[in-house]
Amino acid sequence: CIYTFSGGTAALAADMAGAANLPMTSFTAATSTALKKLLPDFASIGNPVDTTADILRNRELSAQCLRAVCADPGVGTVLFPIPMDYGDITADMAKTIIDVSAETDTLIVPVWMSRRLGGGFQLMENGGLLPFLSLSDAISAIAKAFPWHIEEAPSASSSLHSPDGQEAGGVRLVSEAVAKSLLRDAGLPIPQGLVVKTAQEAVEHAQRLAFPVVMKVVSAQIPHKTEAGGVKLSICSVTAVREAFDAIHASAARYAPNAAIDGILVEKMLPPGGREVLVGVHRDPAFGLVLTFGLGGIFVETIRDVAHRMIPLSREDAHALVHEIKYVDILKGVRGQAAADISALEDLIVQISDFAWKHRESLHEMELNPVWVGSEGQGAMPMDALVAFRANQYPAGNALISERMDEADKR
Repeated sequence: CIYTFSGGTAALAADMAGAANLPMTSFTAATSTALKKLLPDFASIGNPVDTTADILRNRELSAQCLRAVCADPGVGTVLFPIPMDYGDITADMAKTIIDVSAETDTLIVPVWMSRRLGGGFQLMENGGLLPFLSLSDAISAIAKAFPWHIEEAPSASSSLHSPDGQEAGGVRLVSEAVAKSLLRDAGLPIPQGLVVKTAQEAVEHAQRLAFPVVMKVVSAQIPHKTEAGGVKLSICSVTAVREAFDAIHASAARYAPNAAIDGILVEKMLPPGGREVLVGVHRDPAFGLVLTFGLGGIFVETIRDVAHRMIPLSREDAHALVHEIKYVDILKGVRGQAAADISALEDLIVQISDFAWKHRESLHEMELNPVWVGSEGQGAMPMDALVAFRANQYPAGNALISERMDEADKR
């Protein structure tokens, strides 16, 4: 069972669990009735469970909900992603997890997704729970622990839908191609690219762009493309394009057999030597949309150096945000390295803030990682984009997203 208080996190976890072929239980009538009594009417009481943030300040209510889920006879493991560190609130949540785990035989697997390892994280470590730091690692570990093989697992897309057709947690992810189309329409700099259906189309488009190119699988059910073997970089010949096309399809089929593949995105490879940063937006239950900035790429999981601002941001806010991180000197240039185009990066952050603010009623969360930042004068642009919208509240007036959502609903 997936249990959390964030709709976006619930949807992402369900998607990844489906891709990993993890069996997802259905609650008994008694469990569903108990959750209905404890949670607000707008909470999701299926699997995944989205308790909403309303119960975070009531530790006893949180404990009752978690106990009810753990007591369900069909639940053997509870995956509990914690997307952000809220100080005392998440510390109380950690205490609840520790207390309930001591009372039940059901395995509770906490995932601490925040880059700030606060008091709640320390409490769980001291309590012997050893929380994972990423959903992918936690789900991979759970998948390896299951002793049986699931012959026919539900598709990743179906795991996001409840029987009445609503998305799990009221959120739906869109593919990278759709996300980049939205950002491009909003005026953000996006690498040149095209979604192709055949290897020959891939070759023709790669030749038009001029080598080297990058190729990526396009599927809303495969948000983590690298883990799926769905990304090929530095492709420099026609033969390499054809080989990459076949390899990506084969890897995606193994990783998520039931995922709907919209095609392969062929993009111009950006110049070497750029810095990689992360820009994300999430919906905080207390503060609304919050923008996160930090070092990206390999630094996300190692240095965990980020700063936050409430949206909307001014140009001055963006400048202060960039210079707030501890290792900003990596962008300024070290050991003779040329400085990154920090001015262009600050402009991009403002554009991302403006996009999020414009779609504040429909946007749930987005992550642009990595964002490529060239040397001074080369600019900055997102290399990858993960965007999730609230159910049935997609931005109006965008032909591509309307078409793709219509296609998804027919599958």
